[in-house]
Amino acid sequence: VEADVIVGAKNRSLLILEKEMEAVAGNLYITTDDGSYGEKGFVTDKLKSLIDAGNNYDLVIAIGPIPMMKFVSKLTKEYKIKTIDIVNTNITCSGGELINITLDTTLPRFYDREFTVRGTKGLAMQTANLVVFDNKEYDMHELWEPEKSIARFLNSAEDYKQYLPDCWRNLTEEERKLGHGGMDYILMHTLFGNVLKGEDLPLDVYDTASLLAITPLTEQSIAHGGLPQAIPDFTRGKWLRRKPKDVVPL
Repeated sequence: VEADVIVGAKNRSLLILEKEMEAVAGNLYITTDDGSYGEKGFVTDKLKSLIDAGNNYDLVIAIGPIPMMKFVSKLTKEYKIKTIDIVNTNITCSGGELINITLDTTLPRFYDREFTVRGTKGLAMQTANLVVFDNKEYDMHELWEPEKSIARFLNSAEDYKQYLPDCWRNLTEEERKLGHGGMDYILMHTLFGNVLKGEDLPLDVYDTASLLAITPLTEQSIAHGGLPQAIPDFTRGKWLRRKPKDVVPL
């Protein structure tokens, strides 16, 4: 299938994959923010000009920085062009854990952080407010219809409230309204509380660097066809000997 490809960069020195794209694209268009190479402007400017010129596109695939994907999706929505911009990032940890992060910016959906934790003996799912253990009391695989299983265990997490941290269990309605169901209050209260007490911050500089690295590493993975990317060890191996510390008292 012949496809037009638009590649954008801040300037010529940051442009990547030009020859590779030229080899496979029907037409290759290059834009740079400062006009140092190709056309001056953003990829959305070029996409809009191509559509307005009469090019009929069946599908637009946006790959790259999150802000760019957001504005591409906003543009194609105006023209009613099908667009794919969902990004799934899998993070494999040294202990065998797998963290899956999904970025979904355009498809219709209600507000849901979709927090889910699965272990070898059970799971917790925020969407249905449930906690289920695989034990002799009930068979998790008894029902074949997922909606029936969810209905059966819906709000079962209420039975385990005593295991929540005090800061979460004792949230007031006013604190819940301060953002993200109370998460913003807990974050800011813990952060500034630790500063005032002279204690370690909930996230140190190494945790912060690791978290912030995920977005550019995801972009690199997308640019290379989904290839795995190594997360830098900002502690230079010291994390192996560092004593774990909870963000809030448990």
